[in-house]
Amino acid sequence: MSDDLRGITWDHPRGYAPLRAFGGGVSWDVRPVEDFEARPLRELAAGYDLMVIDHPGLGAAIADGALLALNELFAPSELARWRTATVGRTWESYTMGGRQWALPIDASTQVSVYRPDRVDRVPERWADVAGAVRTVPSALCLGGPHAMLMWLSMRRDADALRLLRDLWPHVDRAVSLGGPIAIHDALDAGAIAYCPLAYQYVGYSHLAWANAPDVRGVLGGGGLAVSAATRNSDALRTWVRAFLAPDVQTGLVPENGGQPAVAAYWKGRSTTRSLREALIRPRGRGWIAVQQQGSEIVREAVIAGLDAEKAAAELARLLTETHDRL
Repeated sequence: MSDDLRGITWDHPRGYAPLRAFGGGVSWDVRPVEDFEARPLRELAAGYDLMVIDHPGLGAAIADGALLALNELFAPSELARWRTATVGRTWESYTMGGRQWALPIDASTQVSVYRPDRVDRVPERWADVAGAVRTVPSALCLGGPHAMLMWLSMRRDADALRLLRDLWPHVDRAVSLGGPIAIHDALDAGAIAYCPLAYQYVGYSHLAWANAPDVRGVLGGGGLAVSAATRNSDALRTWVRAFLAPDVQTGLVPENGGQPAVAAYWKGRSTTRSLREALIRPRGRGWIAVQQQGSEIVREAVIAGLDAEKAAAELARLLTETHDRL
C-alpha cells in the first residue's frame, strides 16, 4: 500500500488509535472533537485523501464538492456487502441522493452511562430519571450541541424542557455543561455516578451503559469519506478493503479503543437496541448552526428560566426550517 495517503480524524483515542494501529500506509492527523462537526469539510478536502466525518455535515460537503462518491470507487456488490454488515442506520446516515458518501467505521448513540459499583438499577424511562438523580450524584450532558440533541431524543416539547429544568437543581452543574467525554471522565474519576443520556464511549473499564431512557437516542459515530481532491484511487481502494475486513473491525479496532459500526461487534451488548433505533439527524447545509442555536435555547430554558413554551416553540421553528427531518 502507498505511504502517500493522508487522513484526518478526531483527537480522541477512539477516533485515531485504531487507524494508526492499522497503519497500511496512511498518515493520520487529528482535529479537535469540537471541530468535528463545526469546520466545513471543504477546508480539509484539499489536504487529505481520507476524512472521518459525522453525518450532519454531509449535505454541505456534497454541495461544496468536497467528497468523492464511493460508488465511483467500489462495485455495487462490494458496497452492498459492507452495508449488510453494519449496525442500525449507520450506513443510511451517509447515503444521500442515491449515492454513498462515507463508510461507517464508528458507531455511537446516546445512552445511559453509570458506575455499576454505585448504581444498582438504571431508569428505563424519563419519568423515572428524577428519582435517580436525587439519590446518586448525577449529571446531564448539555455542553456544545448536546443540549438540543438531548431534547431531540425526548418528546421534543415543552414538557421535556420542564423535566430537564426539574433535574437541574439535583445534578453536578459544572460536569453537566460538558460533553460526552467530560461526562465519561467524571464518571471514571468517581465525581458522579450516573448520567441519563450521553453518547457512548466504550473504552472506560469502570463504567457501564444501558439503553437510553425510553430507548431512542440520536445517532452519532463517524464515517470514512474520500476527498474529491485525492489522486491515489488505487491505493485508497486497497487500504479501505483491508481496513473493513471483518477480523480488523471485530479485532484490531476494539482492541485499540474503537467502537466499530459492524453489527457483529454490537451483538448482545447492553445498548444495541438504542443504537439500532437511533435517529438520523438532518444533513442539510444549515443543520450544524441549527443544533448549536437550539442548544443555546435549551440551556436558557433549563438553566436561565426561559419560558418552556416559548423555548419549545422556537425549537420547533428551527426544526421546521431544516431541509430534512428527523
